[in-house]
Amino acid sequence: HIRCDPSFAFFSKNFRLLHKNRDKYARREVDPEKLLAMSKAEKIRRRKNQNCAAAKRSRLKKLEMCWALCQSIQNLYGD
Repeated sequence: HIRCDPSFAFFSKNFRLLHKNRDKYARREVDPEKLLAMSKAEKIRRRKNQNCAAAKRSRLKKLEMCWALCQSIQNLYGD
Protein backbone atom coordinates (compact mmCIF):
# COMPACT_ATOMS: atom_id res chain seq x y z
CA HIS A 1 0.00 0.00 0.00
CA ILE A 2 1.26 3.49 -0.85
CA ARG A 3 2.11 5.64 2.16
CA CYS A 4 -0.40 8.45 2.65
CA ASP A 5 1.47 11.71 3.15
CA PRO A 6 -0.03 14.68 5.07
CA SER A 7 -0.98 16.58 1.91
CA PHE A 8 -3.01 13.59 0.68
CA ALA A 9 -4.73 13.34 4.07
CA PHE A 10 -5.61 17.05 3.90
CA PHE A 11 -6.89 16.58 0.34
CA SER A 12 -8.97 13.61 1.43
CA LYS A 13 -10.52 15.51 4.36
CA ASN A 14 -11.26 18.54 2.18
CA PHE A 15 -12.85 16.37 -0.50
CA ARG A 16 -15.08 14.51 1.97
CA LEU A 17 -16.22 17.78 3.56
CA LEU A 18 -17.14 19.38 0.23
CA HIS A 19 -18.78 16.20 -1.03
CA LYS A 20 -20.88 15.87 2.14
CA ASN A 21 -22.22 19.42 1.72
CA ARG A 22 -22.71 19.28 -2.06
CA ASP A 23 -26.49 19.84 -1.85
CA LYS A 24 -25.84 23.14 -0.12
CA TYR A 25 -24.16 24.46 -3.29
CA ALA A 26 -26.74 23.17 -5.78
CA ARG A 27 -28.35 25.60 -8.18
CA ARG A 28 -31.70 26.92 -7.08
CA GLU A 29 -34.44 28.24 -9.31
CA VAL A 30 -35.88 31.62 -8.35
CA ASP A 31 -39.24 32.98 -9.36
CA PRO A 32 -38.76 35.85 -11.87
CA GLU A 33 -41.37 37.96 -10.07
CA LYS A 34 -39.41 37.60 -6.86
CA LEU A 35 -36.27 38.81 -8.68
CA LEU A 36 -38.08 41.91 -9.89
CA ALA A 37 -39.26 42.66 -6.35
CA MET A 38 -35.72 42.47 -4.89
CA SER A 39 -33.89 45.61 -3.91
CA LYS A 40 -30.49 46.40 -5.39
CA ALA A 41 -28.72 45.31 -2.17
CA GLU A 42 -30.60 41.98 -2.15
CA LYS A 43 -29.65 41.37 -5.79
CA ILE A 44 -25.99 42.07 -5.01
CA ARG A 45 -26.11 39.72 -2.00
CA ARG A 46 -27.82 37.03 -4.10
CA ARG A 47 -25.24 37.35 -6.88
CA LYS A 48 -22.41 37.14 -4.35
CA ASN A 49 -23.91 33.96 -2.87
CA GLN A 50 -24.39 32.51 -6.36
CA ASN A 51 -20.77 33.19 -7.27
CA CYS A 52 -19.55 31.62 -4.03
CA ALA A 53 -21.68 28.50 -4.60
CA ALA A 54 -20.51 28.26 -8.23
CA ALA A 55 -16.87 28.45 -7.11
CA LYS A 56 -17.45 25.67 -4.60
CA ARG A 57 -19.20 23.50 -7.22
CA SER A 58 -16.25 24.04 -9.55
CA ARG A 59 -13.77 23.21 -6.82
CA LEU A 60 -15.70 20.05 -5.94
CA LYS A 61 -15.72 18.95 -9.57
CA LYS A 62 -11.94 19.41 -9.79
CA LEU A 63 -11.44 17.58 -6.49
CA GLU A 64 -13.60 14.71 -7.75
CA MET A 65 -11.37 14.35 -10.82
CA CYS A 66 -8.21 14.45 -8.68
CA TRP A 67 -9.72 12.00 -6.20
CA ALA A 68 -10.55 9.55 -9.00
CA LEU A 69 -6.98 9.86 -10.29
CA CYS A 70 -5.54 9.24 -6.81
CA GLN A 71 -7.81 6.25 -6.30
CA SER A 72 -6.81 4.74 -9.64
CA ILE A 73 -3.11 5.15 -8.75
CA GLN A 74 -3.78 3.55 -5.35
CA ASN A 75 -5.53 0.65 -7.09
CA LEU A 76 -2.76 0.30 -9.64
CA TYR A 77 0.17 0.27 -7.22
CA GLY A 78 -1.59 -0.52 -3.95
CA ASP A 79 -3.09 -3.60 -2.38
